[in-house]
Amino acid sequence: MLQILCSIGVSISIISCGGDNSNTTNSSQTSSKIVDHESVVLAANSLSVTVAAGPGANPNIPYVSVTVCEPGTYNCKTIHNIQIDTGSSGLRIFASAVKSLNLGSTAPTIYDCTTFGDNVTWGTINFADIRMAAEIASSMPIQVIEDSPGFEVPSSCSNGLPTQQTSAALGANGIIGVSINIYDIGASYFDCIPSTASSCAISPPPNFQIQNPIAAFAVNNNGLLIRLPQISAMGATTVTGAVIFGIDTQANNVSNEANFIPVDSNGYFTTVFNNIAYLSFIDSGSNAIYFSAGNNSNELPICVEGIFYCPTSTKFYSATMALKNNATSKVNFSVAKPVDTNFAFNNLAGPTPATLGTQTFDWGLPFFFGRTVYVGISGKTSNAGTGPYFAYTDN
Repeated sequence: MLQILCSIGVSISIISCGGDNSNTTNSSQTSSKIVDHESVVLAANSLSVTVAAGPGANPNIPYVSVTVCEPGTYNCKTIHNIQIDTGSSGLRIFASAVKSLNLGSTAPTIYDCTTFGDNVTWGTINFADIRMAAEIASSMPIQVIEDSPGFEVPSSCSNGLPTQQTSAALGANGIIGVSINIYDIGASYFDCIPSTASSCAISPPPNFQIQNPIAAFAVNNNGLLIRLPQISAMGATTVTGAVIFGIDTQANNVSNEANFIPVDSNGYFTTVFNNIAYLSFIDSGSNAIYFSAGNNSNELPICVEGIFYCPTSTKFYSATMALKNNATSKVNFSVAKPVDTNFAFNNLAGPTPATLGTQTFDWGLPFFFGRTVYVGISGKTSNAGTGPYFAYTDN
């Protein structure tokens, strides 16, 4: 569910500029106005998000910058090209990207094995202060992905699945998971490198588990919104939008007139398409809208690569989302063959991966274009009520 790109066998590469190798040793990250790596001035609870492709020319990858600090210090490193994912929780970042930092560790060492679709990441639990814009989540447990040369993920974790132990395989320098859940429900923990699937598996206390950093912010901690502009049906080379922390906590994150979508603890709600009710979710970590063509299969042939739909002309559809108070919302969307020269698309779609089953409808990143999408964290309140929920407005 969380990393559809991986579950369908696509290798996504990172943007070529890579991480920032310089340390931050001052307090500029807490100023009232923040200038990100693209020199865009944003509000204190906002940061820039860029949708672009890496060297592998893969579309619809949303990246932000995250500053990782030694706990309680301003000895930090800003890492660019971190994929923002509304389908998982917590920060996962490569060991090589933070090797200059003295992050906190556990005793004994705790290892984390996490499955993303048909792929896995493996690494240790460490502690860091996470800074985004003027927000800080202090002493957060994060996964430091092992990426030393020659390292192999233990077979009891990989279980024959591909692994994401390099930035090229992951498609980013890391993942910042900002889902509706505080704790990452997909993580498995061990206090040794296991030789069998169940050996040394543990259930660490909550403060040792990977978790959504937004929930630890001082004020803007009940969720976030992602706002992306609308783009041409032909797509764009890059698109820049904003991530805004908090819901109904500041003037720039109010939820008035939004369509509110209650979800279960897994982030699922109901979408009706072609008169069939599907389990569905909203996921910025999925680069397309994934659904079963069903009766439309003749007009939605699959591309040669077997990943996306490649109709001969643009096709237009609608689906109905279940909203709060038994209301519904009609969502129009289109499907077109991707244009090779562009990397951001609002009409990219593909067949539902086998790991999700044909009864699942994945509203991936194309749903975000031209909209403001809200993610309400479980147990946190806003004017809309108590999470978990998604919401959206058309920009």
